[in-house]
Amino acid sequence: AKAVERLRGKATYSSLPAFLLPAEFTMNELHRIYEQTIGAKLDKASFRHKILEQGKIEPVPERFRVGAHRPAQLYRLASRALTPFERKI
Repeated sequence: AKAVERLRGKATYSSLPAFLLPAEFTMNELHRIYEQTIGAKLDKASFRHKILEQGKIEPVPERFRVGAHRPAQLYRLASRALTPFERKI
């Protein structure tokens, strides 16, 4: 219970949940892992804006995940070090 509490707390102000994903991930996957970790729904547009503003992830050039809809850009962590955000998610 303590570990989950700490993970939820750190998820609101750090890149920690991204380390639970593979090396390359979509923005939708990142959004879902943050929601699952924090335990609350997050507005997709606001989340995307805040995450990209932090500069903690970067698009993988010319890499997309193809599915039933439009291809999704793949991203990766800009640094493999756990980093705090300038403001909470």
